Amino acid sequence: MTKSKKSEIFTNYQIVIPVFYRDILPKSSGGGGETDPLNNLYCKEIRLTSLLKDRDMFDFTLHSTIYNIQHIMVDIYDIFKHKLERKNGMIRKYLMGKNVDNCVRSVISCPLYHDKTPETTGTRFDHAGIPVAQIISLCYPFMQAWLKQFFEREFIIPKESKPIMRLDANGKVEAVSIYKPELFYTDKYIKKLADRYVRDPECRFDPIPVPIGKNEYAYAAFTGKKLDPSTNAELSTISQRPMTLTDLFYIAACDIVKDKHALITRYPVSDAYGIFITKVNPITTLQTEPVMINGQLYRHYPKI
Repeated sequence: MTKSKKSEIFTNYQIVIPVFYRDILPKSSGGGGETDPLNNLYCKEIRLTSLLKDRDMFDFTLHSTIYNIQHIMVDIYDIFKHKLERKNGMIRKYLMGKNVDNCVRSVISCPLYHDKTPETTGTRFDHAGIPVAQIISLCYPFMQAWLKQFFEREFIIPKESKPIMRLDANGKVEAVSIYKPELFYTDKYIKKLADRYVRDPECRFDPIPVPIGKNEYAYAAFTGKKLDPSTNAELSTISQRPMTLTDLFYIAACDIVKDKHALITRYPVSDAYGIFITKVNPITTLQTEPVMINGQLYRHYPKI
């Protein structure tokens, strides 16, 4: 404060916002309206400053009036400061918080490393680990097309020649016929399935229903092989459980993002490193295991 000029610290004038920008606010209930809080502060300040012009008062009254004026100026400053600061402020809300299609907001977090070499880590140096639920929102047009082809290939087209395999009450696999799958696996169903997976984490291990009759459903059996993490030798099959939503969306996400990149922005953008382009690595559960499905090796498959 000793190095600054008096005119840089103190002010002789108070900037007043025009009336149009602090007009009467509509009340939520009943008639009439209420004025902006700024109006009351401006009115008090005008009354107090008009008293100073006469200076027809004792010293303690004069100093008390000046003290009150300074407090009102601080209150006016705080009102505008609260409109600008933090995440809900006008700067971040209207300049940084733009609504962009196929975009998600995530939290930067440090992963847990259990690997001995960089090559075996789940997320490489040139990749960004993004949860499957967020990949659905980022790549929804591609996800919708992939799911549509999957249901057509597995359930709709082969409904006459290849029956669906399901688990019976004793846990054994049996063949059943599919009932009108083209009316069940529609675009509306795919959108509802994706939205449910994104918004409801509790449903992510639910099995995928298959219509086998009117208002009667079964669950598709899941086929694959568990592998040894070190030697990739076959340990056991996983065909004795239903296929869950996580199985479906993880396989779809891995297939979709293998030739795509993500544009990541970290706000506030203060330098050239605030925005970068990276490859995408789908991440799901904390515990993973190597699994081979249809000849494709998934080294970090979610442990279900």
